[in-house]
Amino acid sequence: MAEGGRYRSSLREFGEKHLQCSICHDWYKNPKTLTCLHSFCKECFMGCHGSSSVTSCVKCPVCRKVTYIGEDNISDLLTDFKLAGMVEAVTKEPVDEEQTCSDHVGKVCCGFCFTCDQVICFLCLKDSHNAHEVGEVGEVVEIRKEYVKERPMKCEKSLEDVAKARKMVSKMEKDCRSTIGVIRQSVESRAVEEIARVTAAKQRIMDELNKIQNDRMKLLSKSARKLDSEEEDLRKIIKNSKVVIAVRNDYNFLKKYTKWEGDFAHYPNPDVKHIAPLSVGFYPSSKSRGRVDLGTLRNPDIGRDEDDSCVGTVIPNHDDDDKYSSEIYKNVKKWRGNWPRDNV
Repeated sequence: MAEGGRYRSSLREFGEKHLQCSICHDWYKNPKTLTCLHSFCKECFMGCHGSSSVTSCVKCPVCRKVTYIGEDNISDLLTDFKLAGMVEAVTKEPVDEEQTCSDHVGKVCCGFCFTCDQVICFLCLKDSHNAHEVGEVGEVVEIRKEYVKERPMKCEKSLEDVAKARKMVSKMEKDCRSTIGVIRQSVESRAVEEIARVTAAKQRIMDELNKIQNDRMKLLSKSARKLDSEEEDLRKIIKNSKVVIAVRNDYNFLKKYTKWEGDFAHYPNPDVKHIAPLSVGFYPSSKSRGRVDLGTLRNPDIGRDEDDSCVGTVIPNHDDDDKYSSEIYKNVKKWRGNWPRDNV
């Protein structure tokens, strides 16, 4: 029996070396032989020459020699029945072949050792496996065949459970994308609103700064014009005083003095109004407390105008933020429609 096993193994090695198509590298199927004596599977050879099987000559894929077939086609090439028979003999699975022991030549394996998970012969049972759990080969085969037969049924049930679970996972994936997409849109919309409110708060402060600057510049410009006029008058008095002093004739001196006496009396101590320095600063907010608040401008005292009205402290009006943000938000929403969106 051992010799028979070795013979079959050698025969199969021979077949794998000499009985396989050089195109598909598998056992010959309906082998066709060319004049060069090379053989190929019919389907493989037809595949090498395109979809049409009608041709006047063909080249061997191995040696490139030409085989003329005239008006015949590839299907009419000679079939190598001997080669096909050899393939069938080599590939035919042995029926009821008895396995012999690898440790004891010629001894048929009649038992199965559960401990070592291998087939054994009678001598193995007496020697190395005498203390192991052993069963008869036929009984073990029947038990394990029944076990294998049950597998498809149980696997079908498990397959249904897996399919249900997979369907649930697919639904959860869809729900996840949908939910995250909705949240993302909400976040983006909220961000647009907050951007509008921040921009409004910024614009409010900038408008307050512009008002402070304009009021301050008006006051300074008015004071500058007044001082320029005072300077011009003072220089005129200085000039006239020098002219009067230079007059040597008493009559002429008294005449000129009388003319400018009013100016001389008014300008020794001109009224130069003091202007307080600018005192304005930016103090960022520590907490927004439910609304966007970039901070306030503190302007305790930057001077008073001529009618004694206070130009000083600016009281922030946060309600103005809504006035600014309503228009800005509309514009941002309009611009937002042209922004690229992430794929959900």
